[in-house]
Amino acid sequence: MSTSARQTFLILASSVCISTLLWLDSLDGYLNARYHVQLTDYLPDSLFTPSRTLASVFRTDDEEESTAAAEQTNTPPDTAASAAPGSQSEPLEQPALLAAQARKHSLGVAQSASPASGAQSGPVSTGQPRILFAGDSMMQGLAPFVIAGLRKTYPNAYFSDQSKQSTGLTVKRYFDWPTRIKEEVLKQKFQAVVIFLGPNDPWDIYEDGVRYTFPSEKWVEKYRSRVREVLAFCKERNVDVIWVGLPNMRDGRVKQGAIVENKVFQEEALQYGFDYFPTEHLVGSLDMPFQKQIDDPVKGKVVVRADDGIHFTPTGLRLISSPLVELMKARWQ
Repeated sequence: MSTSARQTFLILASSVCISTLLWLDSLDGYLNARYHVQLTDYLPDSLFTPSRTLASVFRTDDEEESTAAAEQTNTPPDTAASAAPGSQSEPLEQPALLAAQARKHSLGVAQSASPASGAQSGPVSTGQPRILFAGDSMMQGLAPFVIAGLRKTYPNAYFSDQSKQSTGLTVKRYFDWPTRIKEEVLKQKFQAVVIFLGPNDPWDIYEDGVRYTFPSEKWVEKYRSRVREVLAFCKERNVDVIWVGLPNMRDGRVKQGAIVENKVFQEEALQYGFDYFPTEHLVGSLDMPFQKQIDDPVKGKVVVRADDGIHFTPTGLRLISSPLVELMKARWQ
């Protein structure tokens, strides 16, 4: 190899190494979200210092984008209605089936702690509430429908959809939901939080050098502690919570995760006196085979679940959002 070729190779190799080092934390986040592989298990923590420092420089821009997104959710209903047909934020058109289901499941669907438990959540102030929507891509689909439905009753309410794809409670390093919810409640004085997440969580938890293997008892308890962290804070601040349960899932690990997580969500929500809103009665129980379609007495077979076996179609989102909106209105009026 000639001297010039060797120099070119060294320059290119050095550039690749420096770029990798500067974006190592982002690469770790991508591999964890996409393949559930953590570079931190194999590399010393000191190697991540440059990339974390670089990430902190751009953090202000991310916060500005989050603020802009939160403000965007407060657009009037007619703006939401202008979305393209078939999009997840298309206007709510209530067919007879959904209206009937909303009436049937309005307050009885959600399960709340009994008075004997001694834990009752404080009511949200009547008038124009301030509501935070938190969660992963499940909430990204659901929140626009719920917000559009609530605006009919609360036209001047403040709704902030802060859902973020590929997040959850298992990995707190890249996005810490308990901390984010606490910060936003204190900063924006939210009166209620609606939470819908979980498909990204059925993986091992790493904390303080300890690995909690899914779905061991130690994993469940660690996961439960993170749910409690949110609920205990909201209870202390007199902030209402509605925790939306996961629907039936198609694939094995995610399906098993939904079963384990829903049990934790339900038990802890009821323990703290908050509402747990199940979705299984609408699209099929978790112990039943996954189904993309359900029977509509008017339209026949309708597709309510996406091809990935996790998310909802716009029709499915309407099916879920209608009774949830009715629950929230009945709960807070």
